Amino acid sequence: VKKVQVGVYVRDGEGVRLDRHLRPSDFPALTPMVQVHDEDERVLVMAEIRDARMRRMIVVVDDLDEVVIVRVKGDLDDMIEDTIRLALDQGDHEDLADETVEAWRASERAAADPEREA
Repeated sequence: VKKVQVGVYVRDGEGVRLDRHLRPSDFPALTPMVQVHDEDERVLVMAEIRDARMRRMIVVVDDLDEVVIVRVKGDLDDMIEDTIRLALDQGDHEDLADETVEAWRASERAAADPEREA
């Protein structure tokens, strides 16, 4: 990880209040990875994938009044692989690590090259 930035933005008062949550389409240069939402809040995880490697990850937490954006830059693939392995090891499922990492890497390759058949 080369850089982590966090921004908190209030969207009411003197600023512009949006009447909708932010969507992945508001970030056309990024690939949506995870999207979770309920009536009042939305969380988006999006990534920039270049040369089949994740180079930047953006996490957006949006509750209509406030938006929190976390931006992580670097070659993130190794960090994500280590996190997967650590989580499975701590959950006594280390036997699933290789299979899970390979499935994640396959999904990364597919996201980087949508024309490629799985």
